Amino acid sequence: MKNYILILSGWAVNKVVWQPLCELMNIDYEIDVFDWNDINSTEEYAQKVISHIEAKKIGRVTLLGWSLGSLTAMEIAEAYPSRVERMVLFNGTARFVCDNKTNYKFGWDKRNIDKMLFVLTKQLENTLNSFYKKLFTYSEKSKGYYNNFLETAGTLTNTYSVKSLSVGLEYLISKDMRTTMERINTPVCLIHGEGDRICPLEAGIYLDRHLNKSRLTVLAATGHMPFYTQPEKCVQIINDFLLKGLL
Repeated sequence: MKNYILILSGWAVNKVVWQPLCELMNIDYEIDVFDWNDINSTEEYAQKVISHIEAKKIGRVTLLGWSLGSLTAMEIAEAYPSRVERMVLFNGTARFVCDNKTNYKFGWDKRNIDKMLFVLTKQLENTLNSFYKKLFTYSEKSKGYYNNFLETAGTLTNTYSVKSLSVGLEYLISKDMRTTMERINTPVCLIHGEGDRICPLEAGIYLDRHLNKSRLTVLAATGHMPFYTQPEKCVQIINDFLLKGLL
């Protein structure tokens, strides 16, 4: 029986971005991909995944979380430890926004996200395009990954509602796994792009230092979407973790 993987995607992207990775992994794994275009409240992220697991009567799963999805994956692993066998977190974070009170500086200034929330209804396409430009490093853009992303993923203004996008930003503002992640005993493979402008490498290092069973692999000259720009390398790392048990 194939290993069962649930991919928990990030903010404002659809399932198309996972195609390069899934094409390489479909032989060895059964995969379902979650995006969040139907989310109406911050509580629904974990609920959507758990409901899927229960509906399909799956025993234990591997959660592959990216960015926002990494927060959801850890939320589920902490609340339902018996259901999560392993986790792979791409460009993950324990908290998306900075917290000056605790000197946590590995995220975005909350004021920038508040501004995105404000302009989302007025300038949806500009807001998304500004975000998408930050997904890639300069070298990745020069290799055509950004243009290819726009062509293959297309505009998401007709895919995501302003409501679901706003809820996603609210989730990123509010979700904080720092106080509970140390209760997670699930083995975790961390993969992080060195040049990530969305979730900086320091956020991945923080995860590696505070999770009980983790190993961090840093990919040089790579931005926020290593699974998209370096799918072969990522599959090698994932296979070493899931099939060979390397951590």
